[in-house]
Amino acid sequence: FQQGVSLFLLASLATPLLRTIPAGRSLLGLPSTAWLWLFLSAISLARGVGGVQATTSIALLLNSLLHTDLGLYNGLAVSASALARSIAPALTGWTIGALHGFRVPFYLISCTCVATLVVATRVAALASAQSRPPPLDSAAPPPARSRTGGGSR
Repeated sequence: FQQGVSLFLLASLATPLLRTIPAGRSLLGLPSTAWLWLFLSAISLARGVGGVQATTSIALLLNSLLHTDLGLYNGLAVSASALARSIAPALTGWTIGALHGFRVPFYLISCTCVATLVVATRVAALASAQSRPPPLDSAAPPPARSRTGGGSR
């Protein structure tokens, strides 16, 4: 999950930088339009892979952690994802118009990714701390051994 969100974060931070590619100049023998398409393709690939990886990871985590009402929680997760995908274009258009800049939505997405990574890291740390076995108590007697053998009594 964290890898997918990290890829999405890098793609969101790199997208506004495409505008810094100088127009009409050649860089390392390639025209600037070739560099633009190369970077745009790489960013689109990272964004696509990161989004699919994060979405698939959420479904896998839900299926492995929940044992009851699995359909309900999967439905809620997919519904929340669909709601976000339907609201995001209108919100992005509004931020571009209201804040007079195309870069702001990408930075807002980046802030959301950073917040998601912080929460996911803390949740992972709490889950690993809770799954550790308790320390062995030296005063407690050792566990009884079970007899294993194929013979009769």
